[in-house]
Amino acid sequence: MKGQTGVEYLLMIGGVLLTAIVIGAYLTTAASKIYNEVTGTSGATLYVNGVTNSLAYWKDPSTLDSATFLTVNSSTGTLTANGKIVANDVCTTAGKCLSTVSGGGGDTSAWKQNGAAIYYTGGNVGIGTANPGYPLDINGDVQVSETLHAKTVDTNNLCFDGNCARIIPITLLVPGHTIFKDTSHHSVNSNEWKQIAEYTVKESDMDPPAKHIRIKISVTADLSKFDSLFLRYQINDGPMNQVVGTGTHVTITKGDIYVNSGDTIKMYAKTYYNSTGTVNGISITQTGIQGKIIFQDS
Repeated sequence: MKGQTGVEYLLMIGGVLLTAIVIGAYLTTAASKIYNEVTGTSGATLYVNGVTNSLAYWKDPSTLDSATFLTVNSSTGTLTANGKIVANDVCTTAGKCLSTVSGGGGDTSAWKQNGAAIYYTGGNVGIGTANPGYPLDINGDVQVSETLHAKTVDTNNLCFDGNCARIIPITLLVPGHTIFKDTSHHSVNSNEWKQIAEYTVKESDMDPPAKHIRIKISVTADLSKFDSLFLRYQINDGPMNQVVGTGTHVTITKGDIYVNSGDTIKMYAKTYYNSTGTVNGISITQTGIQGKIIFQDS
């Protein structure tokens, strides 16, 4: 062969198959060969300058290169791509293909993402049912650990076995009933704030049951002279709220105070300047409830 020395195998032309060709400098070693598998030569191998476990591909019509972006692990049977694989379809040995998955076109999920939220606008969603008849159709129990929100609308928005009604959050005024009363006498003066009452709202005070109850505080006192009585009230460890009444016989009333079961109400009083007085009547009256949910037939 012209330009090549050390030919170890015969090159025959005229219909006779090749036994071997020495490629020489174009391979990793001068002894590298292309073996003819048609003749049954064992251990036939093509040696090229490549990367372990990388697939070979034609970089151009005359260059065989290593596809480092696509590697094979023969021991685990894993094909790893460092990038995207574009295919008309991908199917498992069981015959399930991505093109048949809901969403089609290789989209494996019908859900879309918007920031941290996911959403679906293609139809109804079923949990425990394959044929949902509503935007969210749940065949089973539902547990809500926080709040179940329902918008107030003019039509029915809650149904039980086909019987529907409206949920209406309201503030309901009920006939006031006294939940605390103290008729003992408490001496007050202008030098200090004196605690005159403390009451913790009980579950039985929430009648009818509600999220909050609305209360009214009333305090009466007789002063040594025409003067002012200062009343402060506090809910739990919240801020002090102050109300003032003026006269010799003073009545102070403060309403629209919302409390929950377990809340503690504390009251303090003092007079103005150098007068003295006696608080002789303290009451807390429920005047309404807030956040109650009722059912109203449409």
